[in-house]
Amino acid sequence: MNFRRSKAAHLRLGRAGESAAARYLELLGCRILARNARTFGGELDIVALDGGVLLFVEVKTLREKPGFAPAGNLSPGQRRRNRRAAMHYMAMLPRRPAVWRFDLIEVVYRGNRVAALRRHRDYLPPGGAATAAEALARRPFWGYII
Repeated sequence: MNFRRSKAAHLRLGRAGESAAARYLELLGCRILARNARTFGGELDIVALDGGVLLFVEVKTLREKPGFAPAGNLSPGQRRRNRRAAMHYMAMLPRRPAVWRFDLIEVVYRGNRVAALRRHRDYLPPGGAATAAEALARRPFWGYII
């Protein structure tokens, strides 16, 4: 088995999902500030501005499989790293924004095409101790199918 080829295909799929998510955010009027922003705390898939709100967007991508959702691959460790990376990112800014939010975008591919894209706002609360699962349960997702 060629693990190198397998890993490369997985990375290509992830990059394609991030590109689809960035295009979607731009269609909504968001301004992309950074992609794959590396900080001391970790990596942020997309950093964007939605009006006056700073968005830290995690993108999860999968090929279509019945019973599986990309958000299922978001571990508690990943949520902690996302929060830590966002705090480090904001510390590098000349002025910390008053309002920020953590969004999750799920991208599902069928073949080489995006079959579904779902955006979860506030998947990770900016403050407090609620888990991402609790936040998702409180806020139903919305999205569209291409």
